[in-house]
Amino acid sequence: MSQTILSFVLLSLLGMAPALAWGQSASAHGDIVELCAPLSTLVPIPGVLEPGGCVISLSVDIPVDAPEDLGVGAFLCDGHGTWFQQASATPLTPGLRHIDFHLGPRDHLVSEPAGMVWDQTAASVMRSAGIYFWSASSSRAHLHLVELKVHGFGVEAHRSRGTAHHLTNLSASEMPAAVVTTSGSVSAAPATATRGDGLFHARTGARWALSVTPLWAPSNPYDPQEFALNLIIDTPSGEHQHLPGFYIQEMRHQDRGDREQVCACSAGHFEIRYRPRQPGRYTVRLETVVAGSSRVRILPDLEVDGAPWNGYVHIDPQDPRYFRSANAFFWPMGINLRSVNDLRDEQHYHLLPTPERGTYAYESYLRRLGQSGANAVEIWLSSWNLGLEWRADWPGYYGIGRYNQENAWRLDRILDLAYAQGIRVNLVINNHGQASTTNDGEWASNPYNKVLGGPLSKPEEFFSSAAAVAGQERLRRYLVARYADHPAILGWELWSEVNLTAGRGEPLRLWHEHAASRWHELDTYGHPVSSHWSGNYRTPPHDILDLPGLDYLCVDAYHAPTTALADLLNATLHDGNTTRGLAQYNMPILVTEYGCNWDAGPGPQLAAEYASGPWIALVSGHAGAPLLWWFEWADQIKGFAPLRAMSRFLIGEDLHGMEAHTVTLTQQNYDSTLWAHAWIRPGRVLGYLLDNEWGRTGTDQGSHDRVSIIVAASVPAENLQLQWWDADTGTILEQHAIAHRGGALIITAPAFSNHLAFKLLRTANSPATKIADADLSAPQR
Repeated sequence: MSQTILSFVLLSLLGMAPALAWGQSASAHGDIVELCAPLSTLVPIPGVLEPGGCVISLSVDIPVDAPEDLGVGAFLCDGHGTWFQQASATPLTPGLRHIDFHLGPRDHLVSEPAGMVWDQTAASVMRSAGIYFWSASSSRAHLHLVELKVHGFGVEAHRSRGTAHHLTNLSASEMPAAVVTTSGSVSAAPATATRGDGLFHARTGARWALSVTPLWAPSNPYDPQEFALNLIIDTPSGEHQHLPGFYIQEMRHQDRGDREQVCACSAGHFEIRYRPRQPGRYTVRLETVVAGSSRVRILPDLEVDGAPWNGYVHIDPQDPRYFRSANAFFWPMGINLRSVNDLRDEQHYHLLPTPERGTYAYESYLRRLGQSGANAVEIWLSSWNLGLEWRADWPGYYGIGRYNQENAWRLDRILDLAYAQGIRVNLVINNHGQASTTNDGEWASNPYNKVLGGPLSKPEEFFSSAAAVAGQERLRRYLVARYADHPAILGWELWSEVNLTAGRGEPLRLWHEHAASRWHELDTYGHPVSSHWSGNYRTPPHDILDLPGLDYLCVDAYHAPTTALADLLNATLHDGNTTRGLAQYNMPILVTEYGCNWDAGPGPQLAAEYASGPWIALVSGHAGAPLLWWFEWADQIKGFAPLRAMSRFLIGEDLHGMEAHTVTLTQQNYDSTLWAHAWIRPGRVLGYLLDNEWGRTGTDQGSHDRVSIIVAASVPAENLQLQWWDADTGTILEQHAIAHRGGALIITAPAFSNHLAFKLLRTANSPATKIADADLSAPQR
């Protein structure tokens, strides 16, 4: 009954909350409760409930002046506003009355907010209980509580081991007309397929989901040691796949203007998601594991139609410095969209923080980015954004081993929204503050902290404790089960700025080795795995970078005012000291945070770095454009024009190939005011000219007129096409046909300010020759 919560809120606003007896001990004999009718009167029972439901016993003496319609009910609450209640069917009449309220998982309780479902899972997270009185009449009658107590009967009271493996409500994306199972332990929901062939049906590249409800509900549906659901699939090519299931509650959301409200709208159930990549007949088996006891059921075959498909991002097998997707070259470019807002944008650039509107805010960001040609963002699963596990007294969270279903639903929707815009997500599993007391330290709020009842005394134990590793494995299994089939995921980033955590030395290396291995074992879709270091390319330890389980590497590119971004991004791969440049690891290198210093910088300098960063990364051999950290500044002030320019320039381009490398270009009459580099592969040169001072400070240095660039000292005769590109708009300024007669290849740029890009392409009627590596300025990669 919604008036229960509403009455408490109203009385609190009116300064009458003490009349609710909300703070008094109502469990002792002889308490007197004054009615606040027509508002409801709440009487809480002190203490924390045992999980699994309870019986509330009430003996109350009703006076003769009590209202004739006096009602009573009992409630349970999880502390986050989720409230379940049961009302007595008959009014209380004068005299001594005794009522027992049975509040177990199979009893009938009504929820507030409406739509929540009372079951074993809901019962297991209830933390407080009490009773409430109400009447439509005005009354201040005094009720004598003779006895009020709660009996916890624990989670086993409504379980039957005999039904532990029994399942119900089986449904799928396309159901067969009939489901034949062993022992009759799976009952099918009404079939949604109309083909009548007794098979499951799906299409390549589309999600196929199997949903089922255990008849015996686990108290913690996230603990695979208690209950696990797995799908065992044999593909037409003979591949054996093992897919974990996961617990899910369907949600509905509402835009409240300043925030997004998300709440459950159905009972929880278990689901298994699968996205087939090849057509043909698949064999399907369903496994349930209860406390170590396993049962496998043979399900109808899955018939998959469509063309072979693989739209996931993978490491390029021919050139492991780059990514591929759908059998095509993929070069990520976008911004670091770690959360909805960043208050440092307000602090440094005087912006209005983006309202915390959850997926509505992300929808707007992603739409604007997609329209600008972006194809990648980074998003964090942090306690203050989209995290699934955190301390139980924070809204939406329930402590170690239980996951935030509201945020889980949000991440589902964000991945769908991103993919609809052609955007992939570098998904950060842990942000550094979770295991730090100093650097954005959040250890004081981490549920693994012993001060909060967790198992760890110090944050460094997060990387070595058996309890922490077990908890991380549960969360990893859940993330893979729920999201790994989604092609919007670019890769799993284990940590943001892991060197800012308390993890150090051999324990950190061993942690990365184990975690990366487990991600690869669980994720049958093969998403690449990474980790991230702060500062710049000099911070990652070589013993971790050498681990075979790390597929790509993420670093920062923050710098002092005396350092130029162009030099830093180039040195990230090609430091003159070959033991430091990251090119030696022959893996994709992504800069996922940049923009002046970590604590911001002058607006003009930031604008110049935002505009030049993608071009510098391109010609230096990075696996993608650097992701700007100051995303609200870009969104509100500068827009996403640099991403649009780069996306236009890259149409039809493919940077991969082991012969491809970066070169330093020189001017015919050497002029130190320009930084000039190119990415060269057979028959193709992609070049970039940058005014050093503008790139460093953002100060316009005026026009550069008729700059002549030496592309190579000696090139055989061939026909070429030269295109000069506006680096701000991604449009062609000039293009010329060149009938090169052999010898030095020199090109002359049109007048430009700040920066300029070019393409030099061999035309179709050229001889089958290439620009020889030996004739170029010394290649850096």
